[in-house]
Amino acid sequence: MRSALKYQALNGWTKETILLAIAKGNLGVRSIADSRCAYRGGGGNKCAVGVFIPDEVYSKDCECQTIDYLLEQYPGLHSYMPLEVDALLSLQAIHDHAVVGSKELDPRPVLLDWVKKNVV
Repeated sequence: MRSALKYQALNGWTKETILLAIAKGNLGVRSIADSRCAYRGGGGNKCAVGVFIPDEVYSKDCECQTIDYLLEQYPGLHSYMPLEVDALLSLQAIHDHAVVGSKELDPRPVLLDWVKKNVV
């Protein structure tokens, strides 16, 4: 993970469109399916990286896989991603660990803050 360097938005994305996708796609709780973090959860909820996977590309086979693994298995998925892999892994980790003790936290403020600070 980078500390001083910032990530450049890719594939036609901008910082603003990344922020909007996260704010609209995540419903304020971790995206969970079968008691695990998921790219697609109940009620249309999506995780911080799941918001960038188009519905026509997504399949249940994506679940339980990190984004770096998915990008290796499905090279065409790269063209939809707004950031390079290590940035996506950072977003995925923030989403997946949005819990303190047994209390679920809204991951959006931390995700949005990370994008604001780390994406140009």
